[in-house]
Amino acid sequence: MVRSSRRGFTLIELLVVIAIIGVLIGLLLPAVQKVRESASRMKCQNNLKQLALGMHTRHENKGSFAPGTRKNPVGAPELDHSWTLTLLPFIEQDVLYKNFVGAGLAVKSYSDASFSLPTNDPRNFRLSKMATFSCSSDLEAPINEESSTTAGRFRGSYVANWGNTNYGQTNDLSGTSYDPVYKDAPFKFSTLAKPEGVKIEDIGDGTSTTIMFSESTVINYSGGGWGGPLSDIHVSGGGQAFQVSMTPNDPRKDQVYGGPALDVGSLNTRPEPVPTGSLATQIFSARSKHIGGVNVAMCDGSVRFYSNDISPKIWIALGTANGKEAQTSE
Repeated sequence: MVRSSRRGFTLIELLVVIAIIGVLIGLLLPAVQKVRESASRMKCQNNLKQLALGMHTRHENKGSFAPGTRKNPVGAPELDHSWTLTLLPFIEQDVLYKNFVGAGLAVKSYSDASFSLPTNDPRNFRLSKMATFSCSSDLEAPINEESSTTAGRFRGSYVANWGNTNYGQTNDLSGTSYDPVYKDAPFKFSTLAKPEGVKIEDIGDGTSTTIMFSESTVINYSGGGWGGPLSDIHVSGGGQAFQVSMTPNDPRKDQVYGGPALDVGSLNTRPEPVPTGSLATQIFSARSKHIGGVNVAMCDGSVRFYSNDISPKIWIALGTANGKEAQTSE
């Protein structure tokens, strides 16, 4: 009777096989991550495209882009709304908008400081997470971080172009800008005299060379109370905007008014902001979690990706509405 014997793997052979598998996984993981990030970047670009198209639809119906914010002269700025509210009907969120307007808050006088709803009120659109306002590469922002019954909201990833100086759109930048003279922007404060936003014909530099929206990384504050204006896009405290006086993902620190000192975990890779003395002197850089730069939507509705290494002069030129700068592609 002939017996057949089977030789098993030796320990050395097993180790070699495991090592080969490890090398293959090491080679595949970056490729998988690259594909995943590419898909996330495209999804983010689609969000910006929807916001830009919604803004153009609003222009067709209302005669202008949405105002950057309602400028409330009385009461806390976080109780007044930003450009996101009046855009809602044009990005398939008409029910939320009508609920909010139905509560009487969108049509109150500018001197009324109360533009909030209880957190358990379904009409409070600030508590409604909408995928269109969130980049999938970024953190998922918590809802109602301060457990407020009146001022709750969620943070978002997309911010409006506020021009080349600061949130007050003044000429004083204390030496932080390459060009401290304000040269107009596609989003501004609305006033009693001018309650609507900017018209396409107001953008003298051309819609294809003027940025409409870019990105902002959300903060993840859970320390109790309000976390400050960074990425607080639905209210008028400044976080609904960015300024091109700082380049994309600028290593320099944002200048922020109000809110607590934020720890590293809350900042979500942002540099720790510098406190500033007023709302008007705030400056926010466009920031994203995408590798190497930020997505932007232009005022003509197109979407592009700009590198962190873009020339500051070109970035500023892309952010002004009537700067008359000579522009080159980058």
